[in-house]
Amino acid sequence: MRIASLVTAVLLALLGPLLHFGMLLRFADGLTPFAVGLYLWLCAPYAVAIWLMRPYPAGGKRHAFTLGSPLPGVAYALACLLADACMLYSVFYLSRSSTAAIGLLFIPLWDLLLVGPLAALLASLVVRARQRRRA
Repeated sequence: MRIASLVTAVLLALLGPLLHFGMLLRFADGLTPFAVGLYLWLCAPYAVAIWLMRPYPAGGKRHAFTLGSPLPGVAYALACLLADACMLYSVFYLSRSSTAAIGLLFIPLWDLLLVGPLAALLASLVVRARQRRRA
């Protein structure tokens, strides 16, 4: 894998934390412990995405899930970014109730348990199919 593609993938995964940082700068009441904890919780799915982008883990063997490709990690990050952007838009711009902000607390859980893994699974199936065609 080329270094340029890995750098591009990691930069894509950093868009999510930048989105949340901008949101906290605009809407938070300063740097409180809750705001810091919320930011770290919101960034957790992107840490998993960067971890999945590793082409070869320690030991030099291919990762069984990513198959040596950053594509599952990229798909994970992109799906989480899309889900987070939709949630932020619905909370801050389309909110019709006072409890809409609870979505900010639960979107990382949905990203970690459903959105990201499904995207990464689909991407790993694509990688596997491409590798089988080449062989």
